[in-house]
Amino acid sequence: MKSTVRNYIREHSLLQDSDPVVVGVSGGVDSMSLLHILYELGYDIFAVHFNHELRGRESDADVQCVSDYCAGLGISFLSVRLGNEIRKQSGSGSIQECARRLRYNHFRRIAVAKGIRHVAVAHNRNDQAETVLLNLKRGTGLDGMAAMRASRVLNHFDPSEAYQGEDPHDSGDRIHLIRPLLCVRRRQIESYVADRAIPWREDKSNQDLRYTRNRIRHEIIPEHARGIRPDFIDDIAEAAEAVARVVDEVIPESLPGPLRNWTHLDRRLPIESLMQLSTVLRSWLYLRALRRWLPAAPARSTTISAIDSLLRSQPGRRVQFKSGCIWRERTAIHFDRRPVAGVAKADPESILDSELDSRSIELVPGISVRVDDRYVDLEIKSLDGAQSVITERGEDCCRVFLDLKKVTGSLTVRRWRAGDRFVPLGMKGSKKVKSYLTDVKVESSLRSDVHVVCDDEKIVWLVGHRLDNRVRLDKDSRIVARLCVGSKIVDMTSVPVDKSRHP
Repeated sequence: MKSTVRNYIREHSLLQDSDPVVVGVSGGVDSMSLLHILYELGYDIFAVHFNHELRGRESDADVQCVSDYCAGLGISFLSVRLGNEIRKQSGSGSIQECARRLRYNHFRRIAVAKGIRHVAVAHNRNDQAETVLLNLKRGTGLDGMAAMRASRVLNHFDPSEAYQGEDPHDSGDRIHLIRPLLCVRRRQIESYVADRAIPWREDKSNQDLRYTRNRIRHEIIPEHARGIRPDFIDDIAEAAEAVARVVDEVIPESLPGPLRNWTHLDRRLPIESLMQLSTVLRSWLYLRALRRWLPAAPARSTTISAIDSLLRSQPGRRVQFKSGCIWRERTAIHFDRRPVAGVAKADPESILDSELDSRSIELVPGISVRVDDRYVDLEIKSLDGAQSVITERGEDCCRVFLDLKKVTGSLTVRRWRAGDRFVPLGMKGSKKVKSYLTDVKVESSLRSDVHVVCDDEKIVWLVGHRLDNRVRLDKDSRIVARLCVGSKIVDMTSVPVDKSRHP
């Protein structure tokens, strides 16, 4: 078996001979065999055991078993207790899923801290077959059928199951999760361990048929192996490898030009290009986009159907989750991480009244006011002679000039609210801010970021868009307020001030 694993490592370029590697060792038969094989192959190993503290003395005995074995081989060893984190984070959800997510997040941190680029885990050919069947039960797409890869980039979110985050081309700090035992079956591993008298521990929870994976392992696969053919596991694993080659190599090359490098599209998938794809390929792309841009959203078939329905919806419609939402814009499907909790799905604009901070902050010359990732500044000066309104636009900045004598009271900045009206420059009648933003084609997903500058009676500027006609400069203007919005290097915080500081 050692030579089989060595060849598999070389074939898939999992490790170079001199590479150090973090090895996850639970104490079970699979991980203990992985530890021994990598040791025999001469790799520099840093062994990590996670104590879930869920089985009392049994959990402590697992730690002792791994610790003693590593000490005997002279392997560096670290045990990490996860009990408190699991209890705090699992809530009403699955303890197993929470523990898995925590393990992989800690794996990544440990590897980064140690300067090691590879983390090895002991998934084998049986695990691969179980993962395919488990994903099919969940209602999977092509990625779920491809299941686990020999190597992938280790992300911050749960990367342990293909359906929840398996993307070998994903980006990050390039810590690679590798699976050197995907080429061997569990019975080979058990024989290897028995022949060499390698100690290992049995986790009794692996026999608990309340867990779907255990039912697949102990009931479904053995029954099909008896009724179909003994090599049923190998058949599934080989099919998964074939599908993986399709989704990792063939599909990306077949995408329309704008989608071929979709990961660089600023969380937007162009609708025109999506319409050129079959339903199957669109579903595959939605799943990839979810895992990259909204990893906490449920990657279910119902989610995929809801996203696809946006293609036939009006701009402004959205699919909403606690972790963010997916908007139908005029030309793209936008994956937005900002949560929109408690807002009626039929009314995308109601967020502006109920959820966003609408407090007003006073504008004072010389003090920048932060509005999201931009800053609003006020400058006041005297003019000699007539002056017309000046508006300068840039990529992330614009400036307007207004007649301070036409301003009532002080100037403040806030987010726009439902029902707000102003008189756009050049018009005589008022217009709703919402209608104006619609007319100038501001995407629904971006409207909540728009701010207004007001005096005590009215809106004087729709920030970054249009001055109010009632405060425009004319031939009699002498005292001018210049308002500017743009990026700044220094983060300055606005403080409440006395209105008497305004001229």
